Amino acid sequence: MPDNLNSAYLGQPGSADNLNTPFLPETASEATLNARSDISTRGELHAQGDGVIGGTLTVTGVITNTAKTLLPNGTEADPALGFSSEASLGFYRSAASIVAMTGIGQLSVADGTEALPSLGFESEASLGFYRSAASTVAMTGISQLLVADGTEALPGLGFESEASLGFRRSAASVVEMENGELTIADGGLNLSSCITSTVANGDFLSVTTFADDTGMRANALRIVQSASGISLAIRSGSTTYYLGASTVSEA
Repeated sequence: MPDNLNSAYLGQPGSADNLNTPFLPETASEATLNARSDISTRGELHAQGDGVIGGTLTVTGVITNTAKTLLPNGTEADPALGFSSEASLGFYRSAASIVAMTGIGQLSVADGTEALPSLGFESEASLGFYRSAASTVAMTGISQLLVADGTEALPGLGFESEASLGFRRSAASVVEMENGELTIADGGLNLSSCITSTVANGDFLSVTTFADDTGMRANALRIVQSASGISLAIRSGSTTYYLGASTVSEA
C-alpha cells in the first residue's frame, strides 16, 4: 500500500486518500494504533466512547484523570491496587466500607511534629501521634484519653505481655487494679482521703518491716521490727520518733 496502512491509521478528513475513517488491522501483527501528528490535537489520542484494552497498558508519562477511577474489589492474595515489583502487596476492599492492606511487612510513616503529627485525623489534623524522640511515640492535641471500662479478666488499661494485669472501672467513680500489685519505686503517694479495706479476712495493710531507721526521709513513716518489738517510726527532720516497743536507730 502506498500509505503503509499496516496499522490503525487516523487520517485527516477530506484528504486525497479520503482517510476520514480509521483503517482497521485484520491480523494481530497489524494491531498497533498510530495517531497522525496532523489531527486536530497534535500528539494526543481521544476516545469519545468506551475503550477496552485486553492486554497490558504501559504508560511512560503522567496519568491525569478528571473523572472517577473504579478498581475491582481485589482479594488478600491479589489486591486491587498493588506494585509492579510485588503484586501481592497493596490495598483491597475486604468488606463493606473497609479498605485493607495485604502482604505488608512494615508500614512506615514520617516522624511528624507536635503541630503536625504523622498519624492524624481528617477533621482534626493536629490531633494524633508522632515520634518525639528515639523509641518514643507521643500524642499531641489531646485533651482526654478514654479507654473501655474493662473487666476483672481483661481490664480496660493493660499490658501487652500480661493483658490481665491493669486497671478497670469496677463501678461508678471507682478504679480498680486487677491481678497484681502496685509498687511505687520512687517518689511518694499523696492521699486526700482515708484508706479503706474490703478484704474479707480483715487484713488492712501489708508493709515491709525494717531493722532500724536507716535512710528515712523527713516526714516519712516506717514499720521497724527488732528484738525489742515492733513500732511505727516517724521521721521529723533528723529525729526519729517511735510509737511502740522498738526504739532502734541507726548507729
